[in-house]
Amino acid sequence: SHGMVAGEPKTFKSTVALDMAISVASGEPLFGEFEVMESGPVLVIQNENSKWIMKDRMEKILNNKKIVGKVVKRTRRTLDITFAKELPIYFLNNYGYTFSDPLHRKELEQAINEIKPVMVVLDPLYLMFDGDINSAKDLNPILSWLLELKNVFNTSIVVVHHWNKGGTSSRGGQRMLGSTTLHGWVE
Repeated sequence: SHGMVAGEPKTFKSTVALDMAISVASGEPLFGEFEVMESGPVLVIQNENSKWIMKDRMEKILNNKKIVGKVVKRTRRTLDITFAKELPIYFLNNYGYTFSDPLHRKELEQAINEIKPVMVVLDPLYLMFDGDINSAKDLNPILSWLLELKNVFNTSIVVVHHWNKGGTSSRGGQRMLGSTTLHGWVE
């Protein structure tokens, strides 16, 4: 599938996307409630948050899902240590990834081909897209390419995006910043 996590600024869009990524990589239910239908590797390309913020969020989500290691004292001088399982999550964090750079697009295709992720998270759209966000003409080639990635590599595509500041529609998809093409693209 493909879709967007969209909302107003500072409403935990990136955190929700990371929680989804951890659930898919671990097989643990999303928010402790929604079953993961297919678990496996996840690729997260994130241009907005610093490494320490992502690490902090990830540790909190892992702890909440109870997929962290533990230490149990056996005797006065011995401990049993259980390490957390290694999750197949791959990050490209703050590398300045842009859709308009042919090299970046090629490298992403190669990474997807090698990792074979079940899900790819692109966070956030406004830092990866340098065209006119209000122009369907500028957006269509990128959105078509993302659909091609989904279909060729059999992966899910999740794009993190913002709502516009002056939107008044009660339908969230219609409040997304930019062309209505974005709302139409969402599956």
